[in-house]
Amino acid sequence: MNILKNPFAKSTAPTDPPETVLMTATDKAWGAYIVASRAWKTETEKLAGARSDLEQATHTVGEHMADGKDTSAALVAMQAAQSLVTQRESAVAILLQRKQEAEANWTHAKRQAAIETVAEACTRLRSLGPQWEAFLKEASRLAHDTTEAANTLRVACGNERFGFALAEIRGQADLFLGLSMCALTGSGFIPERLRKYRSMSECLESISGAKDRAG
Repeated sequence: MNILKNPFAKSTAPTDPPETVLMTATDKAWGAYIVASRAWKTETEKLAGARSDLEQATHTVGEHMADGKDTSAALVAMQAAQSLVTQRESAVAILLQRKQEAEANWTHAKRQAAIETVAEACTRLRSLGPQWEAFLKEASRLAHDTTEAANTLRVACGNERFGFALAEIRGQADLFLGLSMCALTGSGFIPERLRKYRSMSECLESISGAKDRAG
């Protein structure tokens, strides 16, 4: 079936991998598969032509016989055409096997690359464990110190004016922790224009400033 193609359209057909200084095993396997596929396709087209020539040569022999003409030359041509078809068929079979082997190698290379990618991702993920433990330990220490400082402020300045401090800090801590984790959790994001403070530091500065004003 003939399909009219837009000459300006981008092709989505498989192409050779880009030439790089260091090609991956998958790239090399893909390149080998492309080469094998093209060789098989070219030889298949030549076989089709050889079969057409054989059909024509056989028809010529039949015509000569029907007309009572000498068929010697026509028979030689037909035999040559038959021999070429046999050779082309053998070549196509060999190239098809090579194409199938190249495709199998490419499939194996892709599978192996996927396995290696998974292994690398798992290694990286495991390496983050100690960082998480250090982060959680530091977060626990920071929460304890912040609670202690807020309670000291409340006791020193009185519940009536500064009883809100710890509740305010807790609320903002939840907000900013949620923001810092939203890439992982997929939730907790609040646009900056809707936040009371731009940062946790601003929250603590505001509460400390209120204490200074009270003094």
